[in-house]
Amino acid sequence: MDTGLHKEVFRVLFTESTNDIFIFSEQNWEIAEFNENFSNSFKYDRYENKKLTLWELIKDFGELHPIIQFVKSGAPTVYLKDVIVLDRHGLRFTLDLQITRLSLENPVFLCKMIYNSDKKETLRLNYEYISNISHELRGPLTNINGTLDILQKNKQGNLDSESLSLFGVIQKNLTRMKVLLDNLLLLDIKKKKYTPEVYNPFASINEAIAFFEPSILEKNLLVNKDIDCSVLLRGDKFEFSQILHNLLSNAIKYTNIGEIKISVFKHSEKIVRMEISDTGVGIPEEFNSSVFNRFFRVSSSVGGVGLGLWIVKELVERMEGTIQMYSTFGVGTTFILDFPLVGYAS
Repeated sequence: MDTGLHKEVFRVLFTESTNDIFIFSEQNWEIAEFNENFSNSFKYDRYENKKLTLWELIKDFGELHPIIQFVKSGAPTVYLKDVIVLDRHGLRFTLDLQITRLSLENPVFLCKMIYNSDKKETLRLNYEYISNISHELRGPLTNINGTLDILQKNKQGNLDSESLSLFGVIQKNLTRMKVLLDNLLLLDIKKKKYTPEVYNPFASINEAIAFFEPSILEKNLLVNKDIDCSVLLRGDKFEFSQILHNLLSNAIKYTNIGEIKISVFKHSEKIVRMEISDTGVGIPEEFNSSVFNRFFRVSSSVGGVGLGLWIVKELVERMEGTIQMYSTFGVGTTFILDFPLVGYAS
């Protein structure tokens, strides 16, 4: 695309500038080009076939947005404060935009992004914290796993079959923890190796419920299942297990009285729907649109680092599915997940 920029000016802006910069056109509001800094901050690949647009990048973009008002005004430049920008995964940035019209003949504009330095530093520290914790936990897990290996070999013959079976359960969950830590180190899930297969979700659901059985019994919760055992899904079985574990973990954590219900059924000729609902505390309405954002927590008093539901959404989308949440504060929460139906069990 001819931006109207002198080649040397373009080179300096896109290779030497420390700012996140992009060029957009009034035509379909497409982003024609962006620099490496922008790519790193917002997780978009410069060489993707699909064109990024301002509709995806700018929250609440529309006819009344100040960017469109500026473009229509014919003014040469504008400085917009506190614009909410979304990265690839829905994480919000509040920053300033300095937009300059590049040509009077062509509706092309250069946008420089100016960060609130405190917020950007907070984001960096979040990443650093997750990475450090993950590395620190890998060492003890390796040691525990090694000790279990020795015990399971049972060279002395001092362990009965029931004890050996329990050790097997512990080792299985240690392996699961190791994979989860590996995933935290790879925060961009889309770059993680994906090995899909066709499977029946019934066994994965039962395994997830069994995993949380001690917590369910401790809180005296009911778990109701209504599962169509014939439907088949396509995806990474372990990643589907992660989806279940994250959603069930939240349901149990925030439900003190009542029940958790899991339903799987054919929703249409092409869609399998899974619903996980609880009678827990629910989520205040003002937070409903943010729950899938990375590092988001309703309250700092809540445990965790705000990655669980973000990971769930990423994994659901890798299965070409969608996820929605409906929650009423004081009543409970329901997650609705739709996946492509790939067949039926024989």
